[in-house]
Amino acid sequence: KSGIFDGGNIIHDAAFCDKMRPECLLLLLESVRHLVNVNQKDQDGLTPLHILFRKQYKDPHLVAKIEHMLAAGLDLYTSDKRSITPMEDFIRLVRPPFAHDAAKLLRRYIRKRVHQHGGGRCNFKRRAFTSE
Repeated sequence: KSGIFDGGNIIHDAAFCDKMRPECLLLLLESVRHLVNVNQKDQDGLTPLHILFRKQYKDPHLVAKIEHMLAAGLDLYTSDKRSITPMEDFIRLVRPPFAHDAAKLLRRYIRKRVHQHGGGRCNFKRRAFTSE
């Protein structure tokens, strides 16, 4: 378990808690995002998004939770100690029925991020978001 006793913070605990409703997560993130490092790594190098994808990939509220975390500034590309990013966890773990909606959300996030940083066109490999 990752959390405040393992080098993480309260957002790690929220990501681990499968009972956390999306609206409660949103309130928590709005309350603490300026007080803690939302992308802080725990002792294993995991960010809250790593934990969310690894522990709650079957949660019916996953898409809403991802949306709230991304809006709070959590990063999809911060690597853990094994150089695995939350995006790679998403591709490896999240399956239907949540994969399609979550993939659309992540595509919008990536396009927005690329546009903000003056990047060019985004290409997505469809097979990365299928249930093969």
